Amino acid sequence: MNVSHAVNELFFSHAELFDGGLGRFTGGRARQAVSAGAAPVFCRARPLPYALRERVDAELDAMLRASVIEPVECSHWATPLVIVNISDGAIRICTDYKVTLNRVLSVDKYPVPKIDDLLSQLGGSKFFSKIDLSQAYNQIELDDTKKYNRLVFGLASNPGIFQRIMVNLLKDIEGIVVFLDDVLIASDTIENHIHTLRKVLDKLKEYGLTLKREKCEFFVVEVKYLGYVMNKEGIHPDPDKIESILLMSPPRHFGTSPLYELLKKDSTWKWGRLEQQAFTVVKRRLSDAVALSHYEPGAPLVVTCDASARGLGAVLAQRDASGRERPVMCVSRALTAAECNYTYERSFTPSNIRAGFEKTGIYPLNRSAVYSEAIAPSRVTDNPLPTERIQKILIEEDLENSIPNTKIELTNSDSLNDSISQEPEQEFNTL
Repeated sequence: MNVSHAVNELFFSHAELFDGGLGRFTGGRARQAVSAGAAPVFCRARPLPYALRERVDAELDAMLRASVIEPVECSHWATPLVIVNISDGAIRICTDYKVTLNRVLSVDKYPVPKIDDLLSQLGGSKFFSKIDLSQAYNQIELDDTKKYNRLVFGLASNPGIFQRIMVNLLKDIEGIVVFLDDVLIASDTIENHIHTLRKVLDKLKEYGLTLKREKCEFFVVEVKYLGYVMNKEGIHPDPDKIESILLMSPPRHFGTSPLYELLKKDSTWKWGRLEQQAFTVVKRRLSDAVALSHYEPGAPLVVTCDASARGLGAVLAQRDASGRERPVMCVSRALTAAECNYTYERSFTPSNIRAGFEKTGIYPLNRSAVYSEAIAPSRVTDNPLPTERIQKILIEEDLENSIPNTKIELTNSDSLNDSISQEPEQEFNTL
């Protein structure tokens, strides 16, 4: 295949997708239903900064010309505008429907996918293209003529409506993930990538949708998507997303503290050496976040577990072709006040280990080897061991019964797993 020729032909045949105009979805209209008997709410306009007024007027005129909105002489409903500055320097006109329609709207219950679920589908991908729809909601017409003729930013039912439309539109195409108006194409070869991208563009063109060219990326080996950086090596945190955290100053009042101990009931606010140390650790962990590998459905899973006096931690990994273990997911949980009084063998139980991965609900715990550094080569005896000697205890027989097809092995300490149990989250969360 002449790749350069194929790429040029692909974009030439889909030029109307990138013409800068507002698309109109031809596959049906969206419906917004208000609960029967709902009393209209009329809110007065909020003050608009003088510096924004000219830009807002221009944007409203553009929406009027595109038939996104239309004038009305009188209405019993009125919702204040919210002006959002978007990344390319333009503005987006949204509406604060939480004070009006969202309270009485019958919300579309179609589920928006979890980001972890989407990222787990990218194993083996080497080439990426990211597609972003232009003014996505505004491309969907409403069923009845209202002040807005298209979906508008701010309504609670919009994410479900739009996700359903996009999933139904692209459901027969393999090698893509869809999160609202962001579509990612991921392929193992350039030929497969061209083939998949063509099918996606054909479908968008067929149904009258348009793209925002400056926010699309095509045929790249590394891409930013949903707050992560992805390449063939795996999934990494987006440095731009954590920069503000690294520059954050210590909290000066109760509401901004990320430290759970200070937020507990009846806790007295105190910012001392230990609190500052914990705050520094949180920022360091975010900046040094572990690069996660893509999940490979056919590869064996390895679960490494650890417990400390303060928390529980576990790492889900897979072995690559060289036998190296590469982390796919990390979870941790802080111990409760009562659990802190337990001996390690009580807190580090199979149910706690299993609960961490059930919280994620993504990866099947089969074809697995579960590891832990342990004092005893088999079971923990009924006799309590001195705390300073108890490092990590795994009750093998119970865990093997808890997770089918699980093989238990004992290994040496793992520094990553040690760190997440020593510095746990308040409840089971992924790194």
